[in-house]
Amino acid sequence: MKISTLHNQLVTRDQSAYEFGVRAPVSKTISLFGSGFMGSKKMDGNTTTLSATTSGRADLGGFQAGAMYNFSKRTTAYAIYGTQEVKGKEGAAGAKISNDAYAVGVRHTF
Repeated sequence: MKISTLHNQLVTRDQSAYEFGVRAPVSKTISLFGSGFMGSKKMDGNTTTLSATTSGRADLGGFQAGAMYNFSKRTTAYAIYGTQEVKGKEGAAGAKISNDAYAVGVRHTF
């Protein structure tokens, strides 16, 4: 994916990531799932800082894990936890942005 932005100069971001996942039924009513990703981001231009806009070169990574409980064919409860991280490289070495999140809910299909 190539993204161009105007930030005192024209900058092109080259970002790539790989994701893998698995879902497994544990019983008739319970399923577990998980996924993970890793990748890298390259920035053409002379910016080397890592900020909220994550400019500069960086490594990307994270995972998600969760469980689903089937009350019936149409109603499911779920719980999910996930985290992601962007670690700066070169001039931004040591800089890191990370996020953790979770979700709990019930889904009903009509």
